[in-house]
Amino acid sequence: MTHIENELQRISERLAAGPDPFEHAGLYAAQQALCWAAQPEAFAPPFAIVTGSAEGSKCCLEQPRLSAS
Repeated sequence: MTHIENELQRISERLAAGPDPFEHAGLYAAQQALCWAAQPEAFAPPFAIVTGSAEGSKCCLEQPRLSAS
């Protein structure tokens, strides 16, 4: 596993555990940014997610996990 995949796993586990409401937005934004950094052609860029201009782009939560490569 790469460092990005490791961090995505940690974030995913925390989101699944029901994080504090104040953590949720930050964790989700970090997850989206890491997904985009690992696979920019497959996910919306962080700016588009934050500004709501990601129309037609995939969110990281729609992908189960990045494959180990």
